[in-house]
Amino acid sequence: MATNELPRPQAKLWSLAADMSDGFEDHDPGIAQNTRAKLDADLLAAKATESAFVKAGQDEDAGLATRNAANSNGKAALFLTKRQLTDVPGAIALIWPAGTTEVPDDVPGRLSLLEKTANYLKDHPTQAVDSKNFTEAKLRATHAALESARSALNAAVSARVNAKTARDAADGTLRKRMSALAKELAGPGLLTPDDDRWYAFGLVPPAGVLRPGISPDDVMLRQIGPGSVRAAWSNTPRAHRFRPFYKVVGRDADFTALPVEDDLDLLLENLPASGVVQFYVIATNPAGDSPKSATAEITLS
Repeated sequence: MATNELPRPQAKLWSLAADMSDGFEDHDPGIAQNTRAKLDADLLAAKATESAFVKAGQDEDAGLATRNAANSNGKAALFLTKRQLTDVPGAIALIWPAGTTEVPDDVPGRLSLLEKTANYLKDHPTQAVDSKNFTEAKLRATHAALESARSALNAAVSARVNAKTARDAADGTLRKRMSALAKELAGPGLLTPDDDRWYAFGLVPPAGVLRPGISPDDVMLRQIGPGSVRAAWSNTPRAHRFRPFYKVVGRDADFTALPVEDDLDLLLENLPASGVVQFYVIATNPAGDSPKSATAEITLS
């Protein structure tokens, strides 16, 4: 018996959810519980929470950059403090903790020293040097910018964590909905284990995979530049992937197999000028291949 295990990658999960929704279009066997409306709502919520999570991550990155810039400014202000006050008797001891004159690496430590420096200049205004931006006002502004940036970053981190929680919950809800729909489809009076309508929902019949019985249609070739041709074709029932083949007439003795494709188009490049290119494609799945498609041909200009 075949199983319909949900894919782990998010993009493939969403694609399958969209296929399952499309299956309701012409093939709804009478689903009562896990309806198309519920599936679509869960997919929409999964996409919305993912977008919110991405945005929260961008906000966190921006907050980190702002915090780092403010932190760097605070560090510079403290080095300036040391240069200005080192030769002033007792000044450094009023600002730095006993036994050290190092500029702290942590933000709280820098905030503390910035505030103490601003207070020192308030009490000793003659030590201020306007031309070097060594003033109480400048120190307080530097302190305020760092404090604000730290708070904003903390909020952004919290928002990103919350957004991830919401994203993961929505992903779990969507997965439960899709699994429940697959189970409901297999219920009494709905789809039999070998019903071809399973494919319309993007699923494999529980009885097992059957090879694609119909070749891909609408095979087209279009030149998009010197030596470049875009090949495209339509999907076919039961196709999991596609095996494309091409030949340059007069150059190649036979068709050359290209890498297996997941998509419905590909780009042929490095083709000879004025060459005649032929192309066909075969649909495939674990049970086997479809008949080959009609062969398309184009003469390059």
